[in-house]
Amino acid sequence: MRRMADRVGNQCIVVAIDAKRTADGASWEVYTHGGRKATRYTPVELARTAVALGAGEIMLTAMTREGTFAGYDTALLAAVTEAVDVPVIANGGAGRIAHFVDAVVDGGCSAVAAGSLFVFAGKDAGVLITYPSEAELAEQFWSRIDGTVVH
Repeated sequence: MRRMADRVGNQCIVVAIDAKRTADGASWEVYTHGGRKATRYTPVELARTAVALGAGEIMLTAMTREGTFAGYDTALLAAVTEAVDVPVIANGGAGRIAHFVDAVVDGGCSAVAAGSLFVFAGKDAGVLITYPSEAELAEQFWSRIDGTVVH
């Protein structure tokens, strides 16, 4: 990773970290192989190592939140964003636009990713990809970030 970062720049190196809460719920562990193989790393440890090796961005997925529409794991996000000095992308759990705000404000993330929110209208109700209007984003997102209310 270091050689690639030196060659193309850190901004081109994005490391994806898939994490699940431990059985006791007190911390998280990094998983590989689609969540089937546990590692010995915590997301914080792996993020720090990845940044030291040249990662310029981290995409952090809370695997147990994926597809749940229950919101991002903001405690996980905050633990990693406080530990590294590169942008972190939140992934896994978005069910409403307000969850984006939670990831940025409470989790400290620089960006958010969402899949099911834009593809499904409800259980077993797939729709064409949809996205929030500019007014919805202004009301739900920007007003909480900077206090601006746009009508």
